[in-house]
Amino acid sequence: MSKDTEGKSEEIMDMESKVLWYPDSKKNTQMDKFRIQVNKDYGLNLANYNDLYQWSVDSYPDFWSEVWRFCGVVSSKPYEEVVDVSKRVSDVPEWFKGARLNYAENLLKHADQDKVALYAASKY
Repeated sequence: MSKDTEGKSEEIMDMESKVLWYPDSKKNTQMDKFRIQVNKDYGLNLANYNDLYQWSVDSYPDFWSEVWRFCGVVSSKPYEEVVDVSKRVSDVPEWFKGARLNYAENLLKHADQDKVALYAASKY
């Protein structure tokens, strides 16, 4: 390894050890807003991320139903059920059965009218 390469490796290691971001200590994150909404809707007392995570594992159909609602997913036809819990993952159960939605509509629904909403590039 050359001296030049060694210097760059040390520089990279120094960069990796710096904290780049701290969560909002006021619990004003989208995850905390979601957790508070789940508590309200389901009469729970999920105090932190770990509690929310455990609830998402134990009650995954309710979790994904709440994610759908919290994120404001737009559909022309609502889902009949989130997932058939009698099926195993290896059976590849159908998620949000019966729902009909437009992927692009959901991607662009918050678009700022004065900014580029979608950018595509090709090497050809």
